[in-house]
Amino acid sequence: VDTASFDVVVAFNPTDIHPQNDTMRFQQKFTNYYAYDDGSAERAYGLIDAGGKIAVRYNTPIDDTLIGAYIYFEPIQYLATDQSFILQAWNDVSGEPGSLLTSEFDNFNFSLPHYYESGPNIFVYYGFTDPIFLPAGNFYIGTLQQSSVSLNIGLDKNTNANNTQLLYQLQGSGSWSSSSIVGSVMIRPVFRSTLAEWVGVNSTNESKPATLFPNPV
Repeated sequence: VDTASFDVVVAFNPTDIHPQNDTMRFQQKFTNYYAYDDGSAERAYGLIDAGGKIAVRYNTPIDDTLIGAYIYFEPIQYLATDQSFILQAWNDVSGEPGSLLTSEFDNFNFSLPHYYESGPNIFVYYGFTDPIFLPAGNFYIGTLQQSSVSLNIGLDKNTNANNTQLLYQLQGSGSWSSSSIVGSVMIRPVFRSTLAEWVGVNSTNESKPATLFPNPV
């Protein structure tokens, strides 16, 4: 009840005898996450900096509840499966990440990248310890890495949100910098979905014998 998917099809010349090269199509999904990427990674993105942070700016038009993020890690060059990171979220202060919405002591988990080698573009879900209330407006979601090894987050080169929405901060620096890497880092904030209405359950005190088969079970 809270998701929808539309196949958008545009035919330039439906009377052509070769219609297979006259049609463009894509799938538009409305679900419980936001995304800048198109779902496929052509390259990978990462910081080579212990304590480095990356933050992707998103905007929620209404008050909402943030519960985690989908992240795609690209299995390219090497697998940093033993390099931990912390998923973090910030509010917006003058166009940059401001205060942490996730307490560094109460609302975080040390997470490890997971690389699906069985198939491309499979996202991994990472949840916050507690849901985060977001007022309408800009917010940031990203990672704080623990080592100087790049985590190789998927980078979609067919879209380009990085130059306006992606910022990074190196260890020891108090300022954020805008990324100059073309593409869209594949981090998708996930929101609490609308729950179905409770329709009730009929209860009864009637006793009936239970029969198990085969016996013994």
